[in-house]
Amino acid sequence: MEAGIGFAREFTGYSLPVLSFARDAVKRALDVPIHEGLKIEADLSTLAFQTKDAAEGTAAFEEKRKPRFTDE
Repeated sequence: MEAGIGFAREFTGYSLPVLSFARDAVKRALDVPIHEGLKIEADLSTLAFQTKDAAEGTAAFEEKRKPRFTDE
């Protein structure tokens, strides 16, 4: 149980919309050929990089600070 809690804690600082895109990519790509799975991943990555949280993540990286995601 502790391992599960530790695993979940790793994700508490991430952007919820981006986590949702990642979860959807995995779920949708499981039952399709690899080339279709890669297309799904590319499409969802494009959407993820259009979020405000993506801009915040990039800014935080450049400024060497922790990001302050707003889940937008």
